[in-house]
Amino acid sequence: MGLCKKCYDRFPPDFMSELEGDDLECIFCKLDKKELTITTEEGFTKKYTKEECKKEYETFLNMIKMSPTITEQLKKAEAKSLSN
Repeated sequence: MGLCKKCYDRFPPDFMSELEGDDLECIFCKLDKKELTITTEEGFTKKYTKEECKKEYETFLNMIKMSPTITEQLKKAEAKSLSN
């Protein structure tokens, strides 16, 4: 989970860049913009606002937290790492 060192919001890994040490900065802060236009390799373009991107990622993270399958997998992985 990427937490921006400047705005303290969470963004997907593709929207983050590394700073010194373990710190991360979102692409919106790095470019000092509130809106970005992204073009995919297939030629599709999409505009992202900082707020839209942040809300979509929060929704995604909440869905993961609420998923019993993912929760069980995380518990198993944690138990396995503690036993090693």
